[in-house]
Parts: sequence; structure tokens; C-alpha cells
Amino acid sequence: MRSPTLSELPAAPSGKTGWPWTIETAHEPRLPESQSSSPKISIVLASLNQGKYIEQNIRSVLLQGYPNVEYIIIDGESTDNSIEIIKKYGHWITYWASEHEHNGPGCKSAAEAYIEGFSRATGDVFGITCADDYYAQGAFVNLMRLRASQPGTVIWAGSSHSVDLDDKFIVERPAFIKDLHFFGNWGDDAYFSTVATLMDAKAYRSVGGLDSGVGTSNDNELFLRMAKYAKIALTSTVTASARFNPLSLSNHDSTAHLARMAGVSFMHGDHDVAKRILERYSRDNLMTKPIADILKLRTVQAFVNSIPPAVLVRALFRRVVASIRRRLKRRD
Repeated sequence: MRSPTLSELPAAPSGKTGWPWTIETAHEPRLPESQSSSPKISIVLASLNQGKYIEQNIRSVLLQGYPNVEYIIIDGESTDNSIEIIKKYGHWITYWASEHEHNGPGCKSAAEAYIEGFSRATGDVFGITCADDYYAQGAFVNLMRLRASQPGTVIWAGSSHSVDLDDKFIVERPAFIKDLHFFGNWGDDAYFSTVATLMDAKAYRSVGGLDSGVGTSNDNELFLRMAKYAKIALTSTVTASARFNPLSLSNHDSTAHLARMAGVSFMHGDHDVAKRILERYSRDNLMTKPIADILKLRTVQAFVNSIPPAVLVRALFRRVVASIRRRLKRRD
């Protein structure tokens, strides 16, 4: 599907101006000569009751001016105005459905909604987006230029803007990888926003796609597996805005999120990374206690108990903690 022009879309809501409300990307911009045709980009959005923000996300996809986009939305049976907004743009959305999502036993999680969306995707390139985030003007072309300039890479990520709930700029977050060995220590040794990222569809499938069993770490865990598969290309160009929501799962319970990240690293055999994340846990959450105190039995038990069984087999986690304790004991 080609991107529509601004004049083809419904008018922006009253009071909304700028990108992506009253500004569009130049239609069907030229790509590098090395790309004889424009790779199809499949964007998947999973959403639940995000009527306040979803229209901004939709328009930021549709107004990219990119000539080959597939846009899939899996809604979790929203009860706000989300469905009304989706229907308003339905002519330009490749596929959308409204289904149960994380509302009780047997219902979909957000990760499962993304998995379903990608199972329907037919593109060469995949992108994960959230309803309260949105792409920067020209993001798709910039990331595809990055792809063309660095053959053999499977993830292409740009920097991102962090914005608040009222769309006010907070900070620019550069995409970086300090040390690929510690790639799993997300935020300290590596970082790029998921919405500012596109990835190779074949590589996504080759590593098994998203894992719905790792909670809020599912995108980080996917990137970790893909990083072992092939190289990552980064650009300082801003390709998206990610909304900081203090009530989101990863921000609201950062301790559990760190625990999941440590568990994910351990399960992938990255024991040094798991140890580094444990040290980060002590730094960020128990500043008054040294790492040796944190690793005492009672504290370790509480830490392990904070990890959902579906995310991490506790016995495996105890093994890495015991290994770290032994190393510290030898060091002392």
C-alpha cells in the first residue's frame, strides 16, 4: 500500500497542528539507488483503550510518504473511542481486529497480540509500535537508507525523543551500544527505543519471533536473540517519539523489570550480563546496601520471589545467584 497524502486523510482534530496533523512527508521520496525497489514495511500496533493517543500513531505511519507500507492493528476490545478512530482510517489500514487482550485468564497478552499481528504480516521489514508512541517525519526512509548503507545488518534503529503524556519534549535519547557483550544490560550498556527501530522480517522469523513468556522484556529479549544472529546498525537521526508513562508496566515496577532482564540474560547464557544487572539492581533500588549484603539469603529470596514463574524458572535464577555469591566470596 502506498502512503496516502495529507489531503486524502480525514482532517486533523481541532487544535492539532504540526507533525503528523497538518504536515506530511514528501510523497514517495527517492531511496538509495542500491535499492531498486522499496522493501515492504509491516508495522504492527497492539492497543487497548488508547483513544487519546492512537490517532497520532496512525497518522505518523500513514503520512510517512513511503511507497510500500503494511499497517496491522490488533485492538484488545477497547471500550473508549479507539475503535471509532481506527474505523475512521480503516481504508488505509491493511488489517485490524478488536479482540480480548490481557483482561483475564485465557485472554491475549499484549505480546500475543503482536505475535498475531506479525503472523499476518507479509513485509520484508517489521516494526513494533505502541499506540501512545509515534514515528518521526521521514522515519521509514531514513531507516531504509541506513539499511542500504550497511548490508548484512538485521536491526536498524534511530535515536528517539522522550515526551510526556501531554506530548511535551522531555529529552532526546541517543541509540547506542557500548559493549555488544553486555547488550542485554538494557539502558546502561545498550539502548534504542523499540518504536524507533525496524528489523529484518526473515531474521525475526529465524530467531522465533517475540516470546510472550518474558513479560515486559519481550522486545528487549527479541533484540538480544537477533543481536546474536547478525549485526545492528544505528543512526543519530531521531526516528520516533516514545511517550513516558509512569503507569506503564516497565516504568511502574522497574524492580520486576530488572529482574526479568537478569533472568532473560541468564537463560541465554549471558551470566556476566545477569551479574551486571544484579549490580544495577543494587545501585538503583538498594543504594544503602553493598552488593554482598544484597546477595544474602533473605534478600535474594525476596528478589527471586518478585519474578513471575512464567518469566523465569526460579531454580535457574538461584543457580546464577549462587555462582555470583561464590565469586564474591573468593574475591573477599
